[in-house]
Amino acid sequence: MAMDWSKFIKKPSELTEPSLALLYSVPGSGKSYLAATVSEVPGFNKTLIIDTEGSTVGSLVGFDDDKIDIIPVTTIEGFESVLDAALNDEMPDKYDAIVIDTFDVAQGWAKTAYLEQNTANKFKAWDDIADWSKDVAVQLRDSDKFGILVLHLKRIELETGGYVDGIMLAGSAKDTLPGIPDMVLKVERDKGVTTAYCESSKKSVSKNRHGLPEKMVDPTFAEIFEIARNRNNTKKEDK
Repeated sequence: MAMDWSKFIKKPSELTEPSLALLYSVPGSGKSYLAATVSEVPGFNKTLIIDTEGSTVGSLVGFDDDKIDIIPVTTIEGFESVLDAALNDEMPDKYDAIVIDTFDVAQGWAKTAYLEQNTANKFKAWDDIADWSKDVAVQLRDSDKFGILVLHLKRIELETGGYVDGIMLAGSAKDTLPGIPDMVLKVERDKGVTTAYCESSKKSVSKNRHGLPEKMVDPTFAEIFEIARNRNNTKKEDK
């Protein structure tokens, strides 16, 4: 029987909307608040936040209760169960966006589990940890939901005496996972003002597939989607 390739083929018009974002910063920089603004994107009815460390407590004042559900989780089993149910629409509501806040905490649980399962083969354990991390990101990216991975920032000292701001992930996932999202934004807060950076820099991880400004002050995901959607419309008008 001939393979039906039509179900695998994508058209350019199907790949214009952002599908996955990664936000990273030090604690208290506004990344949880920025992630929650995805609930205000036009066309999005409901957002799920999978809260692994209580990041949402006190940080989401003013958001619409009807737009956001928060599920706290404290174990790898709980995390995987919630994510699987949300991705497969097995919950009371269908979600348009899923936020994992914070993803490095969930990876820490996975790391503990895999190292305990593979005490005799640490190399396999670390390979499994990297695969688990990438699989979560790919599942979100390839689903019909918009995904946001929220992570802590890790400052890495270089042999030259300088430093680079990276994401707080264990093993090789810290190097490979940033290649999966459409956008990687470094978030900073100074004097109550949150700034998101997506410029190319040797000192920080960044990625920008949707023509975002290199620096956005007090950004929201409604604004980010507007930029991405307008960029696509502009390209169509220029033909």
